[in-house]
Amino acid sequence: MPVKHKKTLSTDQRNELIKVLKTRFEKNMNRHKGIEWSKVQTKLEKVLKNCGRFMRWKEQAENPML
Repeated sequence: MPVKHKKTLSTDQRNELIKVLKTRFEKNMNRHKGIEWSKVQTKLEKVLKNCGRFMRWKEQAENPML
């Protein structure tokens, strides 16, 4: 039976994902010249309200065998 994925993330899941993405953003500042994290975070929060794909991407990044 295929796995069904939620289309939304819980508040805790969104917060965790934003935390992980912020860490990655800060580790790669050379790729983000002239971009402020606060602007990125604002856009992410809008998208994450209705999108479970980012969480699946995070899980796959942590577990490349998925």
